[in-house]
Amino acid sequence: MMKMLICSICILTLMSISANATSDTLADSDTTEGIIRKVDRNTLTIVLSGGKTYVLPGEIDAEAISEGMEVVLAYEDEGGLNRITDMVIYND
Repeated sequence: MMKMLICSICILTLMSISANATSDTLADSDTTEGIIRKVDRNTLTIVLSGGKTYVLPGEIDAEAISEGMEVVLAYEDEGGLNRITDMVIYND
C-alpha cells in the first residue's frame, strides 16, 4: 500500500513537471514503453526491456521505482541522454 502511494506521488510530481513544460518542449518529446530491467539509483537511470537507458528526473524518489514495472515514458534526447519528462507506471 505504501509503495503504491509513493508511486502515485512520483507520477503526480512528474505530471506536474510535464504540465509546466512549454508546448515546444512537449512537441519535441518521444515516447516509449517497456518493462524496467535495471534501476541505478546512483546515476538515477533506468534500463527498459528494449535495452535503452533513460535518466530519471532529480525530483523522483528512485526507491519507488523497481525492476519489473511496466511503464510508458515521454523523454527528450539531450546530447545523447534520454531524459524522462513524464512516466506512467502500469503495475508494480
